[in-house]
Amino acid sequence: MSISLANADHSERPSAIFLRSIHGPKWGYAIYRTNYDPALEAAWTHTLHTIRAHIFTSIEEELHEPLSWMHISAADRWRIRYDPSLCPLVDPAPVDAVKARMELVIHDDAERYDGLSVEDVRDSFYALCTGDPNAPSVVELFANPQILSVETRAGLPVSANVCLIVDGEVLRAISQDLRNEYGEGPFVKAIERLPCLGPDYEGWFKVALTYLWKLVMRAAANTEGLDLVLPPKRHTTGERPIWNGSWPIDLRLEAAGIYPEDMAEIEEAEARGE
Repeated sequence: MSISLANADHSERPSAIFLRSIHGPKWGYAIYRTNYDPALEAAWTHTLHTIRAHIFTSIEEELHEPLSWMHISAADRWRIRYDPSLCPLVDPAPVDAVKARMELVIHDDAERYDGLSVEDVRDSFYALCTGDPNAPSVVELFANPQILSVETRAGLPVSANVCLIVDGEVLRAISQDLRNEYGEGPFVKAIERLPCLGPDYEGWFKVALTYLWKLVMRAAANTEGLDLVLPPKRHTTGERPIWNGSWPIDLRLEAAGIYPEDMAEIEEAEARGE
Protein backbone atom coordinates (compact mmCIF):
# COMPACT_ATOMS: atom_id res chain seq x y z
CA MET A 1 0.00 0.00 0.00
CA SER A 2 1.45 3.36 -1.02
CA ILE A 3 1.63 6.22 1.42
CA SER A 4 0.75 9.79 0.49
CA LEU A 5 2.75 12.80 1.57
CA ALA A 6 -0.17 15.10 0.83
CA ASN A 7 -0.68 15.74 4.55
CA ALA A 8 3.01 16.01 5.38
CA ASP A 9 4.15 19.54 6.31
CA HIS A 10 6.80 20.30 3.70
CA SER A 11 7.32 23.76 5.20
CA GLU A 12 9.23 22.06 8.01
CA ARG A 13 11.79 20.50 5.70
CA PRO A 14 15.31 21.70 6.61
CA SER A 15 15.78 23.19 3.15
CA ALA A 16 12.46 25.07 3.31
CA ILE A 17 13.23 26.43 6.78
CA PHE A 18 16.66 27.55 5.62
CA LEU A 19 15.38 29.27 2.49
CA ARG A 20 12.97 31.28 4.64
CA SER A 21 15.76 32.31 7.01
CA ILE A 22 18.34 33.72 4.59
CA HIS A 23 17.97 37.31 3.44
CA GLY A 24 20.08 37.42 0.28
CA PRO A 25 20.60 35.53 -2.96
CA LYS A 26 23.61 33.64 -1.58
CA TRP A 27 24.75 31.91 1.61
CA GLY A 28 27.92 30.11 2.61
CA TYR A 29 31.27 30.66 4.28
CA ALA A 30 34.27 32.91 4.02
CA ILE A 31 37.32 30.62 4.03
CA TYR A 32 40.78 31.90 4.94
CA ARG A 33 43.84 29.88 3.96
CA THR A 34 46.78 30.59 6.29
CA ASN A 35 49.25 27.88 5.20
CA TYR A 36 51.03 28.06 1.84
CA ASP A 37 53.52 25.21 2.14
CA PRO A 38 54.14 24.04 -1.47
CA ALA A 39 54.05 20.45 -0.21
CA LEU A 40 50.41 21.00 0.81
CA GLU A 41 49.22 22.63 -2.42
CA ALA A 42 47.42 19.49 -3.58
CA ALA A 43 45.93 19.18 -0.09
CA TRP A 44 44.47 22.69 -0.45
CA THR A 45 42.68 21.81 -3.69
CA HIS A 46 41.42 18.58 -2.12
CA THR A 47 40.28 20.44 0.99
CA LEU A 48 38.08 22.88 -0.92
CA HIS A 49 36.52 20.05 -2.91
CA THR A 50 35.92 18.01 0.25
CA ILE A 51 34.33 20.90 2.16
CA ARG A 52 31.91 21.59 -0.68
CA ALA A 53 31.10 17.87 -1.12
CA HIS A 54 30.34 17.41 2.59
CA ILE A 55 28.05 20.45 2.66
CA PHE A 56 26.12 19.21 -0.38
CA THR A 57 25.85 15.68 1.03
CA SER A 58 24.47 17.06 4.30
CA ILE A 59 21.90 19.19 2.47
CA GLU A 60 20.74 16.15 0.49
CA GLU A 61 20.15 14.03 3.61
CA GLU A 62 16.53 15.16 3.83
CA LEU A 63 15.89 13.45 0.48
CA HIS A 64 17.28 10.13 1.71
CA GLU A 65 15.99 10.32 5.29
CA PRO A 66 12.57 11.98 5.01
CA LEU A 67 11.36 10.42 8.26
CA SER A 68 13.70 12.83 10.06
CA TRP A 69 11.41 15.76 9.14
CA MET A 70 8.11 14.34 7.88
CA HIS A 71 5.06 14.79 10.08
CA ILE A 72 2.92 11.76 9.26
CA SER A 73 0.81 9.35 11.24
CA ALA A 74 2.46 6.86 13.54
CA ALA A 75 0.96 4.03 11.49
CA ASP A 76 2.44 5.32 8.24
CA ARG A 77 5.79 5.92 9.93
CA TRP A 78 5.80 2.33 11.18
CA ARG A 79 4.93 0.99 7.72
CA ILE A 80 7.77 2.96 6.11
CA ARG A 81 10.27 1.73 8.68
CA TYR A 82 9.14 -1.82 8.04
CA ASP A 83 9.22 -1.38 4.25
CA PRO A 84 11.32 1.66 3.09
CA SER A 85 10.09 1.15 -0.49
CA LEU A 86 6.72 2.56 0.64
CA CYS A 87 8.24 5.97 1.28
CA PRO A 88 7.22 8.37 -1.50
CA LEU A 89 9.81 10.34 -3.40
CA VAL A 90 10.52 13.80 -1.99
CA ASP A 91 10.54 16.85 -4.26
CA PRO A 92 14.24 17.80 -4.67
CA ALA A 93 13.50 21.42 -5.69
CA PRO A 94 14.09 23.05 -2.26
CA VAL A 95 17.31 21.09 -1.81
CA ASP A 96 18.49 22.08 -5.27
CA ALA A 97 17.69 25.73 -4.47
CA VAL A 98 19.77 25.65 -1.28
CA LYS A 99 22.71 24.05 -3.13
CA ALA A 100 22.51 26.53 -6.00
CA ARG A 101 22.70 29.48 -3.60
CA MET A 102 25.68 28.15 -1.63
CA GLU A 103 28.93 30.08 -2.09
CA LEU A 104 32.41 29.74 -0.63
CA VAL A 105 34.27 33.06 -0.63
CA ILE A 106 37.93 32.05 -0.72
CA HIS A 107 40.75 34.18 0.69
CA ASP A 108 44.02 32.57 -0.42
CA ASP A 109 46.43 35.44 -1.08
CA ALA A 110 49.76 34.30 0.43
CA GLU A 111 51.02 37.87 0.81
CA ARG A 112 48.00 38.81 2.92
CA TYR A 113 47.09 35.64 4.78
CA ASP A 114 50.16 33.43 5.17
CA GLY A 115 50.70 32.66 8.85
CA LEU A 116 47.87 34.82 10.16
CA SER A 117 46.73 34.12 13.72
CA VAL A 118 43.13 33.45 14.72
CA GLU A 119 42.88 37.06 15.90
CA ASP A 120 44.19 38.36 12.57
CA VAL A 121 41.71 36.27 10.63
CA ARG A 122 38.89 37.46 12.87
CA ASP A 123 39.84 41.07 12.14
CA SER A 124 39.80 40.40 8.40
CA PHE A 125 36.47 38.60 8.62
CA TYR A 126 34.99 41.40 10.72
CA ALA A 127 36.06 43.97 8.12
CA LEU A 128 34.51 41.83 5.36
CA CYS A 129 31.21 41.64 7.23
CA THR A 130 30.89 45.32 8.11
CA GLY A 131 32.30 46.85 4.96
CA ASP A 132 32.73 50.07 6.96
CA PRO A 133 36.32 51.34 7.38
CA ASN A 134 35.15 53.68 10.15
CA ALA A 135 33.47 50.97 12.21
CA PRO A 136 34.98 50.16 15.64
CA SER A 137 37.52 47.35 15.44
CA VAL A 138 37.08 43.98 17.11
CA VAL A 139 39.63 45.01 19.75
CA GLU A 140 37.67 48.18 20.46
CA LEU A 141 34.43 46.23 20.81
CA PHE A 142 36.05 43.77 23.22
CA ALA A 143 37.57 46.60 25.26
CA ASN A 144 34.33 48.61 25.34
CA PRO A 145 31.31 46.30 25.80
CA GLN A 146 29.04 49.35 25.93
CA ILE A 147 29.59 49.88 22.19
CA LEU A 148 26.70 48.39 20.31
CA SER A 149 27.48 45.64 17.83
CA VAL A 150 28.10 46.99 14.34
CA GLU A 151 25.57 46.04 11.68
CA THR A 152 26.78 43.74 8.92
CA ARG A 153 26.62 45.04 5.37
CA ALA A 154 23.67 44.24 3.17
CA GLY A 155 23.96 41.49 0.59
CA LEU A 156 26.72 39.62 2.40
CA PRO A 157 26.91 36.25 0.59
CA VAL A 158 28.35 34.33 3.55
CA SER A 159 27.67 33.73 7.22
CA ALA A 160 28.35 36.85 9.28
CA ASN A 161 28.65 34.77 12.44
CA VAL A 162 31.51 32.40 11.69
CA CYS A 163 34.22 32.03 9.08
CA LEU A 164 36.45 29.03 8.38
CA ILE A 165 40.24 28.91 8.65
CA VAL A 166 42.37 26.37 6.81
CA ASP A 167 45.85 26.07 8.30
CA GLY A 168 48.41 23.30 8.06
CA GLU A 169 46.66 21.17 10.67
CA VAL A 170 43.38 21.37 8.77
CA LEU A 171 45.03 20.64 5.41
CA ARG A 172 46.63 17.47 6.79
CA ALA A 173 43.47 16.37 8.64
CA ILE A 174 41.27 16.65 5.54
CA SER A 175 43.72 15.43 2.90
CA GLN A 176 44.63 12.39 5.01
CA ASP A 177 41.09 11.85 6.37
CA LEU A 178 42.45 11.90 9.92
CA ARG A 179 40.47 11.13 13.09
CA ASN A 180 41.48 11.76 16.68
CA GLU A 181 41.58 9.06 19.35
CA TYR A 182 37.82 9.46 19.84
CA GLY A 183 37.05 8.84 16.18
CA GLU A 184 36.19 12.50 15.52
CA GLY A 185 37.17 14.23 12.27
CA PRO A 186 38.19 15.35 9.78
CA PHE A 187 37.56 19.00 10.61
CA VAL A 188 38.00 22.62 9.70
CA LYS A 189 38.45 25.45 12.19
CA ALA A 190 35.61 27.94 12.71
CA ILE A 191 36.11 31.43 14.12
CA GLU A 192 33.31 33.50 15.60
CA ARG A 193 33.20 37.10 14.41
CA LEU A 194 32.28 38.47 17.86
CA PRO A 195 32.71 35.67 20.41
CA CYS A 196 32.17 35.78 24.15
CA LEU A 197 35.77 35.10 25.14
CA GLY A 198 36.52 33.36 28.42
CA PRO A 199 39.09 31.20 30.21
CA ASP A 200 37.68 28.08 28.52
CA TYR A 201 36.90 29.60 25.11
CA GLU A 202 39.23 31.40 22.73
CA GLY A 203 36.54 32.23 20.17
CA TRP A 204 37.26 29.39 17.75
CA PHE A 205 36.65 25.64 17.60
CA LYS A 206 37.11 22.61 15.38
CA VAL A 207 33.95 21.62 13.52
CA ALA A 208 33.30 18.34 11.72
CA LEU A 209 32.87 18.65 7.96
CA THR A 210 29.58 16.80 8.30
CA TYR A 211 28.19 19.63 10.47
CA LEU A 212 29.04 22.66 8.30
CA TRP A 213 25.57 22.85 6.75
CA LYS A 214 23.79 22.81 10.10
CA LEU A 215 26.35 25.14 11.68
CA VAL A 216 25.20 28.01 9.46
CA MET A 217 21.69 27.74 10.91
CA ARG A 218 22.90 27.09 14.45
CA ALA A 219 25.26 30.07 14.50
CA ALA A 220 22.64 32.41 13.04
CA ALA A 221 20.01 31.37 15.59
CA ASN A 222 22.33 31.52 18.59
CA THR A 223 22.49 35.22 19.45
CA GLU A 224 24.09 34.73 22.87
CA GLY A 225 27.34 33.17 21.64
CA LEU A 226 28.38 29.68 20.63
CA ASP A 227 30.34 29.28 23.87
CA LEU A 228 27.00 28.41 25.49
CA VAL A 229 26.38 25.38 23.26
CA LEU A 230 29.86 24.06 22.50
CA PRO A 231 31.05 21.09 24.56
CA PRO A 232 33.79 21.89 27.12
CA LYS A 233 37.39 20.78 26.88
CA ARG A 234 38.05 17.15 27.67
CA HIS A 235 39.32 16.15 31.08
CA THR A 236 41.78 13.72 29.47
CA THR A 237 43.24 15.81 26.63
CA GLY A 238 42.55 19.43 27.53
CA GLU A 239 41.10 19.95 24.04
CA ARG A 240 37.56 20.68 22.97
CA PRO A 241 35.91 17.87 20.96
CA ILE A 242 35.45 18.32 17.24
CA TRP A 243 31.93 19.69 17.20
CA ASN A 244 29.20 17.85 15.32
CA GLY A 245 26.25 19.48 17.04
CA SER A 246 26.13 17.30 20.14
CA TRP A 247 28.20 16.37 23.15
CA PRO A 248 30.07 13.04 22.78
CA ILE A 249 29.29 10.28 25.24
CA ASP A 250 32.54 10.63 27.19
CA LEU A 251 31.78 14.29 27.95
CA ARG A 252 28.22 13.47 28.96
CA LEU A 253 29.66 10.96 31.40
CA GLU A 254 32.19 13.53 32.64
CA ALA A 255 29.36 15.99 33.21
CA ALA A 256 27.78 13.34 35.42
CA GLY A 257 31.05 12.92 37.33
CA ILE A 258 32.07 9.66 35.64
CA TYR A 259 35.57 9.64 34.15
CA PRO A 260 37.34 7.07 31.92
CA GLU A 261 39.30 5.67 34.85
CA ASP A 262 36.01 5.13 36.71
CA MET A 263 34.56 3.27 33.73
CA ALA A 264 37.64 1.02 33.62
CA GLU A 265 37.13 0.12 37.28
CA ILE A 266 33.43 -0.55 36.68
CA GLU A 267 34.18 -2.81 33.70
CA GLU A 268 36.83 -4.72 35.68
CA ALA A 269 34.39 -5.21 38.54
CA GLU A 270 31.71 -6.47 36.13
CA ALA A 271 34.23 -8.89 34.59
CA ARG A 272 34.93 -10.26 38.08
CA GLY A 273 31.20 -10.65 38.64
CA GLU A 274 31.10 -8.09 41.42
